[in-house]
Amino acid sequence: MPPYFFPEQAKAAVEAGCHVYMAKPVAVDVPGCLTIEAAGKLATAKQRVFLVDYQVPTDPHNIEVHKRIREGALGPLAQMATYGFSNGFPDPPRTKTLESRLRGLVWVNDIALGGDHVVNYDIHAIDAAVWVAGGRATAAAGASRICRPNPHGDARDVCSVVCEFPDGLVLHHFGQGLRNNTTGRLDCEVYGPAANAQISYWGKAFVRGGPKHYGGGQVASLYQAGAQRNIAAFHDAIIQGRFDNPTVRRAVDGALTCILGREAAARHVRLTMDELLEENKRLEVDLTGLKT
Repeated sequence: MPPYFFPEQAKAAVEAGCHVYMAKPVAVDVPGCLTIEAAGKLATAKQRVFLVDYQVPTDPHNIEVHKRIREGALGPLAQMATYGFSNGFPDPPRTKTLESRLRGLVWVNDIALGGDHVVNYDIHAIDAAVWVAGGRATAAAGASRICRPNPHGDARDVCSVVCEFPDGLVLHHFGQGLRNNTTGRLDCEVYGPAANAQISYWGKAFVRGGPKHYGGGQVASLYQAGAQRNIAAFHDAIIQGRFDNPTVRRAVDGALTCILGREAAARHVRLTMDELLEENKRLEVDLTGLKT
């Protein structure tokens, strides 16, 4: 299901008194993110569970690395680097209605439907960076472009973005979705004056050097294992009556950081989060001709 529809669906579900379990990204634009934020608060007020399924923070090795970073394993954080490499997604010619763009992940190529490559795919790595930083970016600058053969959607294939965080922490993000035999990658590298670390989706998680060195291990079967852990956590929260819904805040911060990066890179400018929020730009999709 394209994330363009998620905010409306989540809002309706919470208002109807349902518990909500949803995928990432929670939204493709600022109004959608704000809707999810409000829905999360309403869910807590109505004593309902609202969980966003990010897999990276469920892996035991990633959890240990994150814990050691927060305990000062690297010293004061200096910079991070994130990578989002994929082989792209099918992008067939458009038809008379939007129907053909709603299946087989074709919608990832349409910014209004899927949010762009950086918002829909790279977000796993950027979510890890937000997890480490403890909140969303405050500004971003970068560049992006379309370079796949015969594009029919408007999503960018490559991007390079530098994000700033409140305490001066810098994030360099490199993303691409091209069929160029590059190995798929979703990693967050973290650097401090004392050591460095990596949080990963497929690779190895570790802390290298410093007083809290951790050899770590390979992150395995995270797509399936992470979903299983999140479903169990969702069930436990419902049974035990835990309605603080902590995944919503980070999911909104991660989506907003990715949207900020997308917009800064597309415009080739430096853009602040305050400016992005003030714009409050809504992406629209033409649903004309679709049958219910």
